[in-house]
Amino acid sequence: MNIKAIAVDLDNTMLRSDETISDYSLAAMERIRATGVLLFVATGRSRMQADEFIRQLHPDGVAAFCGAFVEVGNRVLADGRISCENAIDLANALTERYGKVVGVEVDDVWHVNNPAYRDRAPVVGDFTGLPTGAIGRLSVMSDDYRVFAGFDFACYGAKMIYGTDAHIHCIYPANADKYHGVQMLCEHFGISPGDVAAFGDDYNDVNMLQQCGIGIAMGNAADVAKTAADEICGSNDSDGVVRWLLAKLELKF
Repeated sequence: MNIKAIAVDLDNTMLRSDETISDYSLAAMERIRATGVLLFVATGRSRMQADEFIRQLHPDGVAAFCGAFVEVGNRVLADGRISCENAIDLANALTERYGKVVGVEVDDVWHVNNPAYRDRAPVVGDFTGLPTGAIGRLSVMSDDYRVFAGFDFACYGAKMIYGTDAHIHCIYPANADKYHGVQMLCEHFGISPGDVAAFGDDYNDVNMLQQCGIGIAMGNAADVAKTAADEICGSNDSDGVVRWLLAKLELKF
């Protein structure tokens, strides 16, 4: 396979467990990209929450919010969001039906219905006065995601994407899919998804791992990601992404 682009997840993939990128990985990625290989970041984070790492990696393209938001440089190719009205209705419906802790992220600020919600600097309150803004996702806290199996997220223009965090589950715009974001980036740069090596570790990476030219799961990945992948590399704490690429591309570093 002639690798023309890399699509890499951030958390527990490119990022170590302490949420940093090692100096080795940053330098090695520069060496890899010097061969002409494109770099795409595909993350469940918002664009703002990923900004620190985007500044470090200088990718050619970004697919944030699990692919609902796609950007090349300063050009936004896609910006799928959940409408404010749907977000309020959805948050209230989840609260009333399940009595769960729910959070709505508006312009990168979380609004929650219970102070028990654990996230970055949450704003506590109900959803009646939710400010108008760009809503990329909601979160709901539950020890068992299966309780939501019969809930119709689609009628709110949304979908739940499960993760290995046993307590917090994210709800994204209905069109959110990392592979869809990668497809848009490939189209922009005139390459095929079949030329992409994708790296990931969790449920939201599965379709990307299956559909790209080659899917590589991290050594620390969830079983569902390992099953979906073609190969397994080292862990996120051992520079697994760049070490696999250096070996595959036969680069000395």
